[in-house]
Amino acid sequence: MNTIQEKNKITIKNNDYHLKSFFYYESLYNRSFIESGYHVDSIVESDIREFLVYIGDLRNLTIGSTNQYLYSIAGYYKFLFRTEKAKVLPTLDIIGLPTVGSYKVTIYDVGWIDNLQDLLENERIDYYTRFFLLFTARFYKLKEILAEDFYKIANKEMKNAPEYQQIFFYKFRNRIRPLQQKYKTKALLIQRRSQSKDNYLISTNQQLSRYLQRDKKWFPFITKTRELYRTNIIYYLETHPDISEDVLKETLHMNQQTLDWYRRLAKRYFK
Repeated sequence: MNTIQEKNKITIKNNDYHLKSFFYYESLYNRSFIESGYHVDSIVESDIREFLVYIGDLRNLTIGSTNQYLYSIAGYYKFLFRTEKAKVLPTLDIIGLPTVGSYKVTIYDVGWIDNLQDLLENERIDYYTRFFLLFTARFYKLKEILAEDFYKIANKEMKNAPEYQQIFFYKFRNRIRPLQQKYKTKALLIQRRSQSKDNYLISTNQQLSRYLQRDKKWFPFITKTRELYRTNIIYYLETHPDISEDVLKETLHMNQQTLDWYRRLAKRYFK
């Protein structure tokens, strides 16, 4: 930070304090971290979320102060990853809590959730866009949806899905079958005009956005993939206050620490 980013001494001192606090906490309570010999690669996303919940709730820190810890940890792991000192980037999908006035849930952010059936039946919308909306509505992250073997999860999910979702998925499979046969794959997201036999999958946000962009005239928010996922979870927590913890974790595909994190987000959004 001093030699490359040219940060001032106060910023460096604060980051040093945040990281020492984080790793001290992990050395006390994170068994995997301890058993690994205190190796940074053993720390996963849920460990960081748990620490942030701890300092936010038990130490009663402000939202801004909690975010500063996250930024320090994220910056450190980016440095380790770029210099190949670590093989993981556990902060990749963790977002800072919104500060007061910085963000509001707008109608289009959650309106698509209640109108999912109409959207899936709308032939004017690209079927890749509809596929993305369907599984975002079922609480899957973009990186999960883009995985080559996501078809295993999708097939299982659709067995007990509402009929309108099953109908769309059946039509979707028929649409992509020629591409699957062409490339001899079971993957569900395949580039329609790939120039390479070895790089035919839609595997990045940028690649998927090429298709989502076509529907921005109907939905200006469609390329905000992380926000769609995030607001869907927050909206679900707000509209299903009486569901048990176990059912929530199963429905949202998350552990207790991540669920606690999103509850804190929900409090900020619907305060």
